[in-house]
Amino acid sequence: MEHTKGATSLAVRIEALIAPQVRALGFELLELEYLSKGPNGGPMMRLFIDHIGADPLNPNSPKIGLEDCVTVDKGLDAFLESEEFTNTLPTSFTLEVSSPGVDRPIKRLPDFEKFKTLRAEIKTYRPITLEEMGNAKYFEHHKKQKNFLGVLLGVEGDKIVLEADKERILIPYSLVAKANLDLADSIVANVE
Repeated sequence: MEHTKGATSLAVRIEALIAPQVRALGFELLELEYLSKGPNGGPMMRLFIDHIGADPLNPNSPKIGLEDCVTVDKGLDAFLESEEFTNTLPTSFTLEVSSPGVDRPIKRLPDFEKFKTLRAEIKTYRPITLEEMGNAKYFEHHKKQKNFLGVLLGVEGDKIVLEADKERILIPYSLVAKANLDLADSIVANVE
């Protein structure tokens, strides 16, 4: 879903306010989406939560259930009605709290290191230059590419290292518009 620049900066401000509240309830806020026009026509805020320190590949790691989503939803009621919050977002909106699912969002640079060896999809704000990417062979056939799918190899400085089409490329963290793990294959492998 496309966000306007204003909605994106508003989402960043809202996330800074809500993340500590979610953590106080015993959960980690993985991602916050703010849509100025949700499915019902009005504004919508979507929170993706997980247990603090959860390992998405460990079958014994606790998973987010409906009761966890309800706990966060109800636990945020007082804060969402507080003056501190309504000064930032004075309009009414629909709140949706959800588990991260198999396409778990990745937002923080250290998480790209934490989840290395896993498949990920990374979308950038603009195509990456040859100098930024650091791979002339890959760049030659992907000059206008903004969507990357590959295996995370970690982080080098402020760049994400990704293996895409059997080539090692660099993606500047500052250009990442959205990133998600692609866990479906990994989860199936752990179950078999």
